[in-house]
Amino acid sequence: MKYLLLFVAFMATGIVQAQEPTYRIGKYYEGYILEKDGEKVRGYIQYLSESQRYEKVLFKTEKNGKKSKYKPKDIYGYKVADTEYRSCQFKTVLFKDTKFLIV
Repeated sequence: MKYLLLFVAFMATGIVQAQEPTYRIGKYYEGYILEKDGEKVRGYIQYLSESQRYEKVLFKTEKNGKKSKYKPKDIYGYKVADTEYRSCQFKTVLFKDTKFLIV
């Protein structure tokens, strides 16, 4: 009985993990950027490493088009891989900065 419960728990964990989408760093996925005036521009966004996602976004309007680099001060936000990011300015005791934050 003990082994049956362990087997069921193991299988349930595998099923939950299999349902999560996997995104690969460096690949382009459908998404959009929000310009400062609120206009939504659809295109393809490169999925960056965790630390880079808060610093910049690499965007193409067409899959094989030229890429453009945006920093948080350039646009209002962006969406890629089911996650939305917004440009946010914050201050700490030592410095003032603008980053993309998850909303």
